[in-house]
Amino acid sequence: MLNLRVNCIVSPVEGSELLEKPVRILGVRDDFVVVIELGTNPTKPWRLEKSLLAEEIDSGAAVISPEMVPVHLLRSDDELSDNEKNSRDKNWNLVRSLVENQDALDILTSNFGALVANHAMEMGVDRKQIYRLLYRYWSMGQTRNAFLWNTSACGGRGKEKSRASGVIPGRPAKYLGVIVSDDGAIMLEKRHMAHIRLAYGRVASGKCGKLKDAHKWMLNKFYRETKPDGSKGNVARGSYPSIYQLRHNGKLFFDDLYKLKKRGGAIRYNKDHRALVGSASQGLVGAGHRYEIDSTIADVYLVHRVNRLWLIGRPVLYVVVDTFTRMIVGIHVGLEGPSWNGARHAIYNAYTPKKDFCKRYNIDIDEADWPCSHLPVELVADRAELLSEAGETMTNTLGTVVKILPPFRPDWKSIIESRFRLINENLDLKFVPGGVDARKMERGDRDYQLDAILDIDEFTEMVIVGVLAHNKSLRVPHLLNREMIAAAVEPTPLGIWNWSMENNLLNTKIVSPAELKIALLPSQECRISRGGINFQGV
Repeated sequence: MLNLRVNCIVSPVEGSELLEKPVRILGVRDDFVVVIELGTNPTKPWRLEKSLLAEEIDSGAAVISPEMVPVHLLRSDDELSDNEKNSRDKNWNLVRSLVENQDALDILTSNFGALVANHAMEMGVDRKQIYRLLYRYWSMGQTRNAFLWNTSACGGRGKEKSRASGVIPGRPAKYLGVIVSDDGAIMLEKRHMAHIRLAYGRVASGKCGKLKDAHKWMLNKFYRETKPDGSKGNVARGSYPSIYQLRHNGKLFFDDLYKLKKRGGAIRYNKDHRALVGSASQGLVGAGHRYEIDSTIADVYLVHRVNRLWLIGRPVLYVVVDTFTRMIVGIHVGLEGPSWNGARHAIYNAYTPKKDFCKRYNIDIDEADWPCSHLPVELVADRAELLSEAGETMTNTLGTVVKILPPFRPDWKSIIESRFRLINENLDLKFVPGGVDARKMERGDRDYQLDAILDIDEFTEMVIVGVLAHNKSLRVPHLLNREMIAAAVEPTPLGIWNWSMENNLLNTKIVSPAELKIALLPSQECRISRGGINFQGV
């Protein structure tokens, strides 16, 4: 009868029905053999009938293999680093009391699960970790060094792999399940890597849209034969890197961040993908420190207030927002395109009380509902209306510092840009008659412009209601500091604004409407006569 010893290895050969992978025998009990999968991450041991295993070995379907101890286990302590020793000893101490002076069959009983659970509780670790260490210990020959790292399969950090064996790396190509010997892949040399870097750089930078185009460019540039008359010939098969080698090795030279910058462009990267290094409120003292102003064309068509059959187009909405509190402090709805004339109306509205303004549009409010009538320390705008002589005159008259942002950087005034989205969401303009996004027009559909029913006053009233709701209901708990939390401040723009003004964080200034008009309206020397004032030809 075949003598199956503990720790011997049985490997399957073609035709084996019991085994799929090599196994290690942990013990023999009665008519059964307990085996475990051979490897660094084995599964749970299982039982095989001893007679069936012996029959396969006798018939040649399975063989008893000589034990080949893995290379990473054949090292003395002098060859091990301190980290490897500490890791090995740590894992060994977790299972030492469980396996020392114990056979595998003494542990693999019907009470195996409870035994492991109690031991894991004593060690203060999860029982899954004990299972993994036990299985690795049994599979690797039941030695202490079974818990060493398999560094033989690792390469040196920053070092190139040796290709002295001549074996081409990578998975061999297959066709219909059969390995193709002549798949076009070659052993790469330094010159090949230089060519790959140039070719893949065209893909990373956007010069070539597809990798296939870059591969053709590389072949025509470096691997096409030259005829005696100087003309280009054919490309010799087996002399150039394959497209798969180009893809794999090209990624080593160019990371995803480089491709994102180059293919999308610096403008799109800075606007949409750059890392956030701070917040918009960083460096601000309190409410009124910095205002942001911008305009947008509203997504709705309006009609004439006198003749409702006349379509007057889409209005221009100006918004002024306080960066510290996210409070919308001023608005203006007009029909004139983005210009200084519209911007000064919004600035005038932001710097004056709102009660009379709202009453003009049939909305009764108290001053506490929209308490914004202060001059800011800074006014941030893009390179448009305020980059003018009129904007400079306003700065000199009122003392407000106007900061003009660089071109193509709307993310530097992200608060005002996000207000447009919030206003559109609150007003649901796409569902208003005449809304631009009411439906996708198909051929023969009714034009949504013809459904417009709002005039400019009604739309302004709608915007005011949305702004009041925004200031009172928008939740911004991330803006609260320790003092605000201690004072139980409501995390809304209005609550933060009132707390900032009560604590006098910033000595804000208020000017009269007359002073504002002097600063915002154009001025020029003119002629006064008995017939009146002649100003700019009027």
